[in-house]
Amino acid sequence: NRKWEAMHIQRLDFERQADSCGQRSRKLHAYIHWRAHFFVAIVPVLMRFFEEEPSIFRDFLAFMGESREDVLNEDFLGKIVSNSNFSAYLAHSVRHCIMDMIEVKPITWMAVLVLFLVKVPLHRFLHVSHFDLNLAIFGLSLVVALTVMYWVHQINKRSIAAGRAVGCEDTISTVPTAPRHRHTLHNKMNTETVVLRMLQVVLFLLGYTMAREMASAHTWQQNFSKTLVIVLSHMALLVLLALVLPRQIPWFAALMALPPYVDGENVKTMLFVMEASLQHMGGFSE
Repeated sequence: NRKWEAMHIQRLDFERQADSCGQRSRKLHAYIHWRAHFFVAIVPVLMRFFEEEPSIFRDFLAFMGESREDVLNEDFLGKIVSNSNFSAYLAHSVRHCIMDMIEVKPITWMAVLVLFLVKVPLHRFLHVSHFDLNLAIFGLSLVVALTVMYWVHQINKRSIAAGRAVGCEDTISTVPTAPRHRHTLHNKMNTETVVLRMLQVVLFLLGYTMAREMASAHTWQQNFSKTLVIVLSHMALLVLLALVLPRQIPWFAALMALPPYVDGENVKTMLFVMEASLQHMGGFSE
């Protein structure tokens, strides 16, 4: 939360400069373009959700004192969105993802159980060695981690490009409308949680495999060199992930809260922030 509030403060300081398109830090550059892209693209997304899932907007309409759903149009939403607190929206969205990742859900344990059920017959009947299975787990973990990092890079690049297309304007008084698109899988389900579940699974498998090999006197006596390779490789990857993931996961969660990846939970968060902004209770107003 402090990170996004700091970005908000830096943006306000940057706006006070005479040249609004001047030099800025890399993170502030990304944040400003994210914001521009978000304010342009979010209104059609909200209207699409309102058409397909109007129940999400029931409490918001009640807050606005409106009983008729036909008052909710793009012009009406655009005026509210333009005064909404983008930093608070990112902070709430990231917090939701992080809290969800910390809690290990039953689906994670089911995935781990299935992988173990696959591993046992491979070793018992197909005679695949533990060394090869452990290397496979290492490779799977590395692929998942690299995929997340690549995904963050690509989404960030597209979001910045979309924000740059809007123009170098950090104060948006009138929100233009972007063309509407049909809902995709990202809009129908929370796809970022799928990635976070995969990370939970691979982190568990990495930790389990390293602990199993390290604590097994039999494996050290039977094949010292292979056991050493497994332990050191898994330890190195765990250290690397410990350094990279705390920076990449919040970035990933924030990017997945931007269009076109907005889902129902993001819409609820946005409506909450819109209400708070209207009440001047958002913490740091945009």
